[in-house]
Amino acid sequence: MVATEILRNRAAMLLLFLVPTVLYTVIRATAGDPPVSFQLSAPAGVLLRSSERNISLVLMGSTAMCGLMAFFAFVLTFRPIQTDRRLVFEGYRPWELLGAKVLVVAGSAAIVAFYVTAMLLLFHHPPRVGGVWLGFFLAGLVYGLLGIVIGVLSLRDLGGLLVILLLVNIDPGWLQNPVLYPTAHNRAIIHWLPAYHPCQVTLLSGFTREPLAPQVLLCGVWLLVVGFFTAVLYRLRIGIVRRHDG
Repeated sequence: MVATEILRNRAAMLLLFLVPTVLYTVIRATAGDPPVSFQLSAPAGVLLRSSERNISLVLMGSTAMCGLMAFFAFVLTFRPIQTDRRLVFEGYRPWELLGAKVLVVAGSAAIVAFYVTAMLLLFHHPPRVGGVWLGFFLAGLVYGLLGIVIGVLSLRDLGGLLVILLLVNIDPGWLQNPVLYPTAHNRAIIHWLPAYHPCQVTLLSGFTREPLAPQVLLCGVWLLVVGFFTAVLYRLRIGIVRRHDG
């Protein structure tokens, strides 16, 4: 039912595939080829060189996934809040409704990550394509949960969308840039941001053959923590009143 409802939103469906296409096309047309030095923090101190174009392509793939899935999850959550309350009153459990949304977000993230990875291969050939897909998927899943949280907490749709835009621009769009990382102050702040571990998985896969397991594990822990708070906030927002047949 949740999937059917979102499929009716043709604008959202179009944006999921149009935004990565436009971003990659613009980067391919404008970014330069000269090698640029950059640093990955996982594992610590890895110094690499690649073209500005390739770095931008990989990073913007993660940024696109974060923004798109946060927006997608926000739309799934914000508008149907009143409907969800009625469904709970009729006997559905909150975790059933939230679980349906999470499953749709996860499935959509997997499909869009596949498309973004395929688009990337037109311009850059990473050492580990599967790892790049995994990083994109994890980025979409993390920001999908955040999109649900923002949808639960928002009172106005415009306010929620502005929060998503601000968070995506600051986190994956700016602070996770590996070119800026070597000169960044207060790196601990960067490490605690939602997109840090997914972006590290993507960048490690896009330019190295370093192990991915530590970053994937930490991303899993992050997802569990955010998922717990998402469930608590959702339950509080829609209420726990249910119909009891006498």
